[in-house]
Amino acid sequence: MWFPSIISTEGTHSFSRTIFMKNHKTDSDSLNKVFTTYATNKLNKARAELGSNEVYLKQYIKQGVEQLDKDNASDKKVEEAKKHLGRFIDELILQGEPTRGNVKIRKASFDRTKKKICPLYPFC
Repeated sequence: MWFPSIISTEGTHSFSRTIFMKNHKTDSDSLNKVFTTYATNKLNKARAELGSNEVYLKQYIKQGVEQLDKDNASDKKVEEAKKHLGRFIDELILQGEPTRGNVKIRKASFDRTKKKICPLYPFC
């Protein structure tokens, strides 16, 4: 899959950090990194801690990137996916466990979030 435009690692409307994508492997790898960075930044701003549960976030993102690739998604669909990832992260934070000014994200947090908001293209 070739994503012909620029994909931002910043907020939805900010294109200050960009990645130009050229070939299939680079596309999926780069998009995975962009989405992971985006999700991690949102989690860090909320002082949310994944710990060993980071594996569930990586699986969730990987599944979404694979679906985008399978669908040969347009730029519009990729941007939509990024917004949906943001919604997922926001809900994940709400489903987390508040602890001393931080939020602890557990496996149960992922399960509750998926149950509440899925289906959410392209992730679930």
